[in-house]
Amino acid sequence: MIEQYGWGDCFHFGFRFSGEGFHESLRRTEYYLASRMGMGPQHHVLDVGAGVGGPMRNIARFTGSRITGLNNNAYQIKVGKRHNKEAHLDHLCDFLQSDFMKVQMPDNAYDHAYAIEATCHGEF
Repeated sequence: MIEQYGWGDCFHFGFRFSGEGFHESLRRTEYYLASRMGMGPQHHVLDVGAGVGGPMRNIARFTGSRITGLNNNAYQIKVGKRHNKEAHLDHLCDFLQSDFMKVQMPDNAYDHAYAIEATCHGEF
């Protein structure tokens, strides 16, 4: 697995329970998000600000949902696509390069959308 220096494949934090490890808290946070949205194999979901797609892959593995990671950074998308292929999740996970304030998609293109600590980086 390709690792991003200093971050790994996940650029967010999670609330930690006493005795819980950092990576465990991240995964639990992602599972909770997916469960609250009711995501399942029948859904196509948009991950707004996906970075290199770590949470996207974890959530796709957990739910079976197809997930598109929205990112405006070509290098992160390149790395993320490599991660998807190495994890054998490229049939569920892909990327769309765009500024999330200017996405050119028809209405109702996705069943759900989520952002994990990403929208604070947009230009309003």
